[in-house]
Amino acid sequence: MRRIVRWLCLLLGVVSFSQLPEFTQQYRQRLSGATEALAVEVARFDADAARQGLSRNAALERYSGSNDPFVFDRGISVSAMVERHERLEIQDQRLSEADPLVRGLVLLTSMDFRLMAQTAAIYRPAVPILQEGLLYGGLGAVIGWVSGSLVMFRRRRSKQSREIEA
Repeated sequence: MRRIVRWLCLLLGVVSFSQLPEFTQQYRQRLSGATEALAVEVARFDADAARQGLSRNAALERYSGSNDPFVFDRGISVSAMVERHERLEIQDQRLSEADPLVRGLVLLTSMDFRLMAQTAAIYRPAVPILQEGLLYGGLGAVIGWVSGSLVMFRRRRSKQSREIEA
């Protein structure tokens, strides 16, 4: 039984971890699209501000200084859009510059949760034939094997404790 549990955990680790490079690729495609769409909106806002002789910051300050609740709230929305665009651009740059072997780890440490959920909703698994897929599959195998071993160790220890108490 222990051997079966360990092998099942190993297989689960291989399958799940080996998908990280493909998931990262699909995430990057969504990230690129979101960054481009936000860039268009930020550029439009900057152009509108420039036509009025204002910088981006001055235009945002005008929003925040308004007594009109709609205009004030709109300023909050525009500020959030600009900040998100900047965050996504930085993440896109980090992912682009990262070595393919560590790109999945970079994603896990700096993901945008909205994009992550959108990617997960339409994610389609792929067969990992590239070096990074095989590397992450191997990492998953090790983690799966260790997890299976820990599960079996805990079960055995718990069983021994019950036998001693009886």
